[in-house]
Amino acid sequence: MRLVPLVACALVWAGCYRPGSENNCAIRCTNAQPCAGAMSCENGLCRDPVGPACSSDAVVADAADPDAYLDAPVDASLSPDAQLIDAPTNCWGRDLYQHCQTPAPTNFAGLSQLTIDTDSSALCALPLSAPACVLANGIITLDGRLVARGSRPLVLVGVEQLTVQIEGVLDVSSGLPGSPGAGAGSSACGTGIPAGATASNSGGGAGGTFGGRGGFGGSSGTAGAPGGQPAANPSSNVTVPRGGCPGSTGAGSNGAIAGRGGGAVILITGGTLTVNGKVLARGAGGGGADLNGGGGGGGSGGLIALDGINVIVTGALIAAGGGGGGGGNLSDIGSAGGAASETGVPGPGGVGGMALGNGGGGSGGPATLLNGRPGELVDRSGAGGGGGGAGVIRIRGNYTDGTGTIVPPRT
Repeated sequence: MRLVPLVACALVWAGCYRPGSENNCAIRCTNAQPCAGAMSCENGLCRDPVGPACSSDAVVADAADPDAYLDAPVDASLSPDAQLIDAPTNCWGRDLYQHCQTPAPTNFAGLSQLTIDTDSSALCALPLSAPACVLANGIITLDGRLVARGSRPLVLVGVEQLTVQIEGVLDVSSGLPGSPGAGAGSSACGTGIPAGATASNSGGGAGGTFGGRGGFGGSSGTAGAPGGQPAANPSSNVTVPRGGCPGSTGAGSNGAIAGRGGGAVILITGGTLTVNGKVLARGAGGGGADLNGGGGGGGSGGLIALDGINVIVTGALIAAGGGGGGGGNLSDIGSAGGAASETGVPGPGGVGGMALGNGGGGSGGPATLLNGRPGELVDRSGAGGGGGGAGVIRIRGNYTDGTGTIVPPRT
């Protein structure tokens, strides 16, 4: 990653200025006095991306002197609230996260081909008590692979421009058994119903639910060993940075571990945000079970959020769930479920012992496939785990469809 020297950062989690449509065309701008945040200069006035066009003859406050409206006549075409503006010029982000800063040269050189721990890395601009690890600079260009792990989400802020080159990969996916993607898991994750077991039969765990619902775990036997049920009510209505949700463990004394949900990454710029490479927040596959154990449920996909004046995607944004793990048989163990591919092919379910109790695949593939697939039912031994549901992909700004691959569909 190449970052042009820019600033030492000061992030405000809440209470920062957030440009909104009610402030549209209410502040005068020039090349020397640009607009704040995501607003653009049009006819000499700061226009919100979602607001109407600005008239060139409106009398409003200067960005350099927000109190100038006190000495200026009121333009009847503007709302009264639009005249009372006192806006800083150094905040970026208008959706899930906002970053504010003061000028101070820094240089985050050589971040490509690197793994960052968002809980402890000295590259994070804020204290470890902050809700996210923020890397900010004037221009960010990612031309290698950057992997982020840890409990905090990752936020990249390119004040002027942010580009993921065709060879660039930004990865906050979770792995199995450890390696949680940055910000994976959330207190907002719902709770399903655990799988059941008898002396010789074990149900598979359910997949994790986030933007799509996890798959049901497979049942074993005619009674007594039901598969796990995933949390209900998937939703893409995300209000804070958060990662995806884990699956549930397989039943039985040899039940397999669940896959973690994908992590969370937010890309913010006050200019053009281009993704020619890949941004990944994939859920991990569920574990394969030992003898007679139920397979683990796959984790859901995580969160990918893009926020820029203009957003162009010709590469891939993948936040798909992982496949469920295979159940164990009397003499054979099941294999773990897989993660979705970097091009969005669904995560495969694991293979059960003696090819019985196969895990369900994760979400991904066709745009309509948001929910994880169910684990395989068996009449004895361990059943398969359900696949993880889809994550959430959010894009804010003037979006240009560059024939990129986006799984699940953007919101």
